[in-house]
Amino acid sequence: MPAILLVDDDADLGEALTEALLLEGCEVRRTDTLAEAVSLASRLSPRLILVDYQLPGVDVSELIARLRQAVSAPIVLCTGMEDASELSAAMGADGVLAKPFSIEDLLRLVRPSRHPAATP
Repeated sequence: MPAILLVDDDADLGEALTEALLLEGCEVRRTDTLAEAVSLASRLSPRLILVDYQLPGVDVSELIARLRQAVSAPIVLCTGMEDASELSAAMGADGVLAKPFSIEDLLRLVRPSRHPAATP
């Protein structure tokens, strides 16, 4: 069962994403703090980390840097900002999931690729 770490402060969105990921057979852990995100990532070795760009009181670039030191999982920045792909690269994330996004968009990141060389 792949582990997914969701770093977001939106409880409603977090519940919806968690439910969809659980139905997909994933283990999901959620947090909204830098320290807990790094701790969970270290313990879980997640397949994917989803990080909300606008976490109150969290420097997201520092969070991404600390996650990079802890694990090698892809980090996807979730944001409603336009031109987020440049922002994502500048912050060190592997990709961006533009809000609003569909559950299917999220699941494409989680499902195994048909191409063995590709990783989500």
